[in-house]
Amino acid sequence: AVSIVQNARRTIGCNYVFADAKEKRACAVETTAHHAEVFYENDPKEERSAYAQSLENGVLRADFAVDPAIRDLQTCAGGNPKKPGLEDPRGTGAYDRRYAGQAVFAREKYGLLDDTLMVELARAVAPGSNVQSVIYSFPEFRVANAQGKARAADAEYHTFNVEKLLAE
Repeated sequence: AVSIVQNARRTIGCNYVFADAKEKRACAVETTAHHAEVFYENDPKEERSAYAQSLENGVLRADFAVDPAIRDLQTCAGGNPKKPGLEDPRGTGAYDRRYAGQAVFAREKYGLLDDTLMVELARAVAPGSNVQSVIYSFPEFRVANAQGKARAADAEYHTFNVEKLLAE
């Protein structure tokens, strides 16, 4: 998955989080149109950021980037590319509610996370603009889509089995 993102012709920046159930490893890939930076759990590269929160056996991401080169280009979470230096995202909803909220939840529920708790987490951190919520627990994944003005995380989740879908 990382190789696909790194070698893709990108037109925008995104944060991707990938997990490998067999290897029991996860990573976050932060991108711009021309740059990609990969972070693994407890990655020392996150220490370059004053606001990054490393997790053992996990990775966290929200709207903003941890990589300084990418963060310097962002307008989300209080970023201002026209101003010299990096803007700290703390104090924004993207940081306080989504990013730090995930970190607190993951640390409190470490070793207990299951699909029910992940739905609880999605509902706790999803912004009002949440149009789709996906909870992936190989080989199954659950998807909820926004209904009218309601957030996706608050909608009914539909369960799919990846192995069954790929076999079809």
